[in-house]
Amino acid sequence: MSIDHAEQEGTRKFSPENIPEELRRRRQWVNRDDRKIPQTPGTKRCADSTDSETWRSFEEAIEDGRGLGFVFTSGDPFTGIDLDKCRDPETGVVEEWARRIVEDLDGYVEVSPSGTGLHIIVRGKLPAGHNRRGHVEAYSAERYFTMSGSGSGGKIPKRQAELERFYQAHLEDRPVARSNPVTATGLPTDEQVIEKLLRETSGKGRALFGGDISGYESHSSADQAFMNKLFFYTQDEGQIDAIFRRSGLYREKWNRHDYRRRTYMKAANTIVDNYDWERVRITVGTTNPPNPPWRTPRGRGRA
Repeated sequence: MSIDHAEQEGTRKFSPENIPEELRRRRQWVNRDDRKIPQTPGTKRCADSTDSETWRSFEEAIEDGRGLGFVFTSGDPFTGIDLDKCRDPETGVVEEWARRIVEDLDGYVEVSPSGTGLHIIVRGKLPAGHNRRGHVEAYSAERYFTMSGSGSGGKIPKRQAELERFYQAHLEDRPVARSNPVTATGLPTDEQVIEKLLRETSGKGRALFGGDISGYESHSSADQAFMNKLFFYTQDEGQIDAIFRRSGLYREKWNRHDYRRRTYMKAANTIVDNYDWERVRITVGTTNPPNPPWRTPRGRGRA
């Protein structure tokens, strides 16, 4: 599907043939409910983008009848790029920044099920590092993408060099001045996130930040609860790690990359709604306004 197809009003009608055959033949498919939570086809159980036992074949996912999702893994050659809030669902017009990314990567393109974003799939793998910055996300493993079947089929091209350039331009760490309430990357500052935690009316954010694990089955359960709260406010893995290390929950186990990653991915597969920092600007040290209405982006283990 070209950028011209993406800019047509509405979206191409779903057909299995619109999805590349090389994706359809892999047993990496899930369904999704109305909240985009992944489901194991043929069941009412939640699927997990890190557990292949919860995935099924394309045919089983089609037969289920619910929306489709494809899981990216370290064992396949694909990477998915998600461009959020870049397309007018009424007119089909795609914003210029997203057009450039689509044209540079020149991969398989779908309009997202919401009609407001684009998904690109290419052959190639991302460098290690951040997966999300602003309205741009990209994943090579442990994530699933909702699939609209609005593409034009064909083979998925090899784009390793283009993917690396994309990563350097849009996701790689860059020095950022941290004095402003919201950084140049569009992320909140660490202090903003911490202040939100401390001001939660339930008091749970303050307790967890202070290291209080009472009420939880284990320290690991408290870690996960804190991770879930952090993921609501920021999905940046590096920022979450930095804030976690400042909390009373920090311990030696947190230094294990596999433990941090597993805890992060569980939050990504659980937390559907994220705080909308773009609608609220606060200065640390002042009284925060109440949270705006929640929104549902491509957070959760999906996009």
